[in-house]
Amino acid sequence: MSDGEKRRIIIGELFNRAPRLFTSFKMTKGRHLKNIYELIVIDLDGTIVDAHGNISNADKIAIAEARTLGIRVALSTGRVVDACRKYITELGLDGVHIFFDGALVYDPSLKDMIYSQPIKTETLKEAIAFARQNRIYIELYAIDRYFVEEINWADKIHREFFGLHSTLANFDDIAGKETIIKCELMVHNDAEEAKYQRFIEHFKDKLRGSIARTPAYPDVRFVNVVDPRVSKGSALEKLAEHLDIDLDRVMAIGDGTNDLSLLEKAGLKIAMGNARDELKSIADHVTLPVDKSGVAAAINKFILEGETGRGKPRPYDGMDGGHMKFRIVVEKDPETNEFSAYCPELPGCNSCGMTEEDAVANATEAIKLYLEPSEIGKECTGKVCEVEVNLD
Repeated sequence: MSDGEKRRIIIGELFNRAPRLFTSFKMTKGRHLKNIYELIVIDLDGTIVDAHGNISNADKIAIAEARTLGIRVALSTGRVVDACRKYITELGLDGVHIFFDGALVYDPSLKDMIYSQPIKTETLKEAIAFARQNRIYIELYAIDRYFVEEINWADKIHREFFGLHSTLANFDDIAGKETIIKCELMVHNDAEEAKYQRFIEHFKDKLRGSIARTPAYPDVRFVNVVDPRVSKGSALEKLAEHLDIDLDRVMAIGDGTNDLSLLEKAGLKIAMGNARDELKSIADHVTLPVDKSGVAAAINKFILEGETGRGKPRPYDGMDGGHMKFRIVVEKDPETNEFSAYCPELPGCNSCGMTEEDAVANATEAIKLYLEPSEIGKECTGKVCEVEVNLD
C-alpha cells in the first residue's frame, strides 16, 4: 500500500448505529500511551459539565482518544442514573459508572448492578418523621425515579436542568416498599442551611451528608444523604475490583468536596481549576477550570502524546499530511425531533442541533477542532455528508 493510500480513509457504507458503537475505531498512528493509567474516573457537574449543562468538544475529543487507546472511562457523580444518560450517550461511553455519590455502581446499558448500598428502612422512616416534624424539604431517590411530598422551587431545577420529573407521593407508602438509595436536601438560604445542619447532626451516626454543587446554580447546595458506609472512594474500590484494575492505575478528576474520597483512592489525583480548596490541597495536579476544558488538558498532559501548541491532540502526527475523508451521519430523535450528527471514524466528534443543518455544522466544527486541517470541504447527500480534509 502506498503512503498516499495509507493516508486516505475510504468512505464506507452507512451504519445506522449509536455513536458509542464506533468508539473502538483505532485512529492513533504515531500515538502511544504516556503513562500506566488504565481507568479515568470523572465527576460530572463542575468537572466536565459546565454552567450551561454542556460538555466541551475538547473534553469529548480527549476522552474519545483515550478510549481508542484502550483506557476505560467512567463517570462518578452524585446524580441519579436518569440524569446522566444524555452525557453517557454524548460521550459515547458504555460500561459501569458510579452514581448516587457512590451508593450505586451500575451499568445503565445492561442494567447490571455491581454494588448498591441503600438506606436502611428503619433509618429512612426516622428521617421522614424528623423532616416532617421540622418542616424540612426532603426527596427520596430510588434507582429509576424520585419521590416528593410537596412541589417547590427545587422541582423546577430537577426538571429543567437535570431532566428529572418528580413523583408526588405519601412517604409512608414509599418507605419499606421502594428501595431508597439516597435522600436529598436542598439548601439556598440561611433558613434551609439551619435545617440541613439540624438534620445532619441528628442523624450523624446513621446517615452521611455530602454537598454537591453545579455551576448552573452556584447559590444552591445539593445535599446527598446516604448510608454512612457510602462514598465515591469506596465505590471506586468496587469499580476497580470489578474491572480488575489496581487503584494506582486510576486517574480521578473532580471539583467538589464529595470528590475527596474519590481522589484519595486514585493513583493520580486531578483537581479542576475551579475546585474547592480542600480538593486542591490533596491533588497531584490542578488542571484548568471546567469552562476551559480542564478534563481535556489533564488527559492530554498525563495520557496522550503529540500535543499541538494549543494543547489538542492530533491523531495523525507522523503521517506527513495528506487528504482524508470522513462521513457525518445524521439521525433524528423521534421524541424530541432534534437532530444528532456523528462521525464514526472520529468518535469524539458527536454533536446535536435543533435542525439537521445545525447538527452537521457542529460536527464539522468538531472535526476541524480535532484535526486542525489547512482546508476542509463538505458535500452532503441524503443522511450522509462526506467531509474531506487536507492536513498539508
